[in-house]
Parts: sequence; C-alpha cells; structure tokens
Amino acid sequence: MLRTEALDIVSRPGKFEGCAPYVPHFWEAYLEGLADDDDGAVLRFDVTLEDVAEFPELADVESVFLAETDCGSVVECDGMSDDPSEGFASDDA
Repeated sequence: MLRTEALDIVSRPGKFEGCAPYVPHFWEAYLEGLADDDDGAVLRFDVTLEDVAEFPELADVESVFLAETDCGSVVECDGMSDDPSEGFASDDA
C-alpha cells in the first residue's frame, strides 16, 4: 500500500481513523497472510527496508504490533498485552 493511499484511509472515519499511516499497510499484509506472528489477539509485523522506504517514520522500529478491538477498529499496541485496550502505542514514539 502506498503512503498516499494510507494517509487518505486514516483521515476518514472508519476502521483506521486516526491511526498512523502504516497501520492499514500492515493490516492489508495481515489479510494477505503476511503477519510475522499472530497469537489470536495481537499481530506482529517485522519492519522491512521496503516498509521503511514507504513509511520513513518506521526507520527505528523493529516490529509493529496491531490488534482489532471489539468494535472493529484496528489499533497499534505494544505487543505485550492480550487486551488491545491496553498498551496503545504513542504518537511520540
């Protein structure tokens, strides 16, 4: 997914509203079976050079963790909790 498409998606109401632009990119990878780990609650994606080329803010990030809330929103989390309402990633990271 291109950054421009992802920026459009996160700016609209819905599943990815307010997320970092790379969140729909990794969710799309999950739908294609490309998550590096899926424990049933949290998805882990190892950040690649290709990811960093499209989303430079990931340059110092090893892995991205995502979870789907009960209401269907996708959130970035710290990967340490089984509860996606805990451990939300900060925009300051």
